[in-house]
Amino acid sequence: MTSTAAAIEDDSWVYPDRPKYQHYVANLMSFLHGRIDDPYPKTIQHSKQELLEIKPSDIKRWLAFRAHGDPYPKESDNPTMERSASLLKAKHAVSVFMPNRHVKWMEGIGGNPTQHVSITQFIGDVERKETRGQGVKANDKRAYREAEFFMVLQLFREEEDFDHRWKYPTMTLWSHHLIHRLDDSCHFKVNDPHGCHAWPFALMTKTKWSKNVKTQQQCPDQIILGSGEWKSCTVMALANYLEMWLGMNPNALHLFTTDERLGKNGQPLGPLNVNKQYANRIKTVVWNKEAFKDLEDEVGEHNGVGTCSNRKHAADRADKQGAQLHQVEHRGRWTGEKGGRVVKKHCISSDDPYTDAYVASLLCDGGPMRYKLQEGLDVNDNWLCTEVIPNVKERFGTDLRLCHVLALARLWSVFDDNASQLLPEVDVARIRHSFQGGPDLVGNPVLKTSLEILRVGGRLQTIDASAQQQQQQGAAAAAAQMLRGADTTQLLAYIQRMETRHDQQLQAIRSEQLAFRQWAAEQFQLVISNQRRFGGTIQQSMSRGHPQHQQRRRRHAGAQHEQQLQEQQQQQQRIVNPRAAPLPQRNVDRNAKLHPRIQTLSDLWEEYQFGIGDNKPAKSFSSQEKNAKKTKQTHYRRSKVWKLQCYLINAGYSIFEANARIADVYNSTKPTSIILQITRDQKNQSYNFVGSQRIYPRLYANPN
Repeated sequence: MTSTAAAIEDDSWVYPDRPKYQHYVANLMSFLHGRIDDPYPKTIQHSKQELLEIKPSDIKRWLAFRAHGDPYPKESDNPTMERSASLLKAKHAVSVFMPNRHVKWMEGIGGNPTQHVSITQFIGDVERKETRGQGVKANDKRAYREAEFFMVLQLFREEEDFDHRWKYPTMTLWSHHLIHRLDDSCHFKVNDPHGCHAWPFALMTKTKWSKNVKTQQQCPDQIILGSGEWKSCTVMALANYLEMWLGMNPNALHLFTTDERLGKNGQPLGPLNVNKQYANRIKTVVWNKEAFKDLEDEVGEHNGVGTCSNRKHAADRADKQGAQLHQVEHRGRWTGEKGGRVVKKHCISSDDPYTDAYVASLLCDGGPMRYKLQEGLDVNDNWLCTEVIPNVKERFGTDLRLCHVLALARLWSVFDDNASQLLPEVDVARIRHSFQGGPDLVGNPVLKTSLEILRVGGRLQTIDASAQQQQQQGAAAAAAQMLRGADTTQLLAYIQRMETRHDQQLQAIRSEQLAFRQWAAEQFQLVISNQRRFGGTIQQSMSRGHPQHQQRRRRHAGAQHEQQLQEQQQQQQRIVNPRAAPLPQRNVDRNAKLHPRIQTLSDLWEEYQFGIGDNKPAKSFSSQEKNAKKTKQTHYRRSKVWKLQCYLINAGYSIFEANARIADVYNSTKPTSIILQITRDQKNQSYNFVGSQRIYPRLYANPN
């Protein structure tokens, strides 16, 4: 019995229940059965035998028909009907319905036809033509610019109704602060935000609806911080919105909708509807306004903005502020490279408070802030809960930390002249009239204090920034602004001088450490050798080394015995203590070693320039150290890359640019692969010598 027949008789396979992908299978079978003009209905279910008869050539012809309109396109034909990303999605959708979906296709045996190499090559060819401008134009949207992001908030708040003034801006800030998609934010419930025990000035929440969150390990608590700029402060917007939202809908389940209906598949309809409402309103109220269109000052190939522009702007801003890629992915629940994880493995705690708080602080305009009352004010939590946020207190009666944070944020907005203009006049008058701050009150009773996000032993630590530190931060920001306007050549020269001084200082420190260790080793070896020579102990060595005792022995033994004794002492000096470190031989430094496993070009350069660990820098090796038995071959191979790096650096490149250029030319970042390719280049007579070795022409610093 063949594997196909065995698969047909296997009753364990069940037709997948994937309504969103079903139309792809219906389209594929309509193409294979010649029913393009009369396609199968989208809900049809094909038999297992029909699916097993599909071959890779059928999948390729179907994808070619979708991209070119012809199942047998010519080499000169261009894919003008569908993009490569859509073809890849169609391939993945069909793969879900294959009975042997987890088995790679094997000729003569079977498997999953969508995993054949010809399918991947065809999609790659389509993508290559798109890059050349010969395919369907992309429809992805660009990120907001900074001015456009604030214009979205401004235009929304200029409307008079509650949804435009508070609901939609809060949705915008919520998705921006958490780097979420808009539909992820629409699924949040009222009870999701909560107070934090470790950091009482902040709020916490969980992202449970992201498409990349599939287990509880992938949705740890995420921190919500206040901002120095009130227009984009998520905590202040949430405090005012939640107080008014619960006043109108005290039993609301979701944070941004009251529609609790369920669809046919059991999915809630409310979040889907509010997502569509937001998209419609932002298009009408914001994107179509001339005030927003006037901000378009960059000429380029793009398709305008969309609802995903907010998330792209947050991710791009965090990246430009200094966050690493994996930190942005952790905050936004994005997946990285194929095979990577959104958060850490299940056996390791997925909580990373520092990374989450660090990225959140970068998204706070004006820096992260905490709300606190002025010292000396007689204001208690009871008044804050009953007068400032009575609706929030009624809903979150047990979460006192949440109530305290939201109450202070709302109280600040009430006493701020600009922010209070967005609040109902009745609420502002009531809270100001009931506030008893005392005669010494000056300005706003709630202060904003800057926060510093620190990592202490792998743990998150937040401290209040002092006035002096705030001034230093302002000076640093002014210096950074000044550098932005400087010439690029001046900046590169300044950075190069900094790197040179840093390298010199580091080299001097390491040289001193190495010299001290060598001196200490020699002194210890001398003490150990003297103990062995003079009886094994300090007392005996001093006794036998006394001048009078030595003179008495020499007179007694005679000149011949004295000569023999000297020869024996010289031989004993050359004896090496087996328990002590071996003495250097042939002027070979014991630290003249090369690391056995180098993974990147940066590590290879560090080994050459500074040495790894306690090892001596490779550039300082003597000829005897280079030709030592344990390092000769390794040093010879790695010197090929070192010569290439030095050549590019002398030509004006930085070490990062030099490594990037080497990796680009040899299409690899692995030193072993690059060394093999450089060795191959030495045999090519058409390549010119640079120094003592031939190099690839694309690596010439001056090609002309």
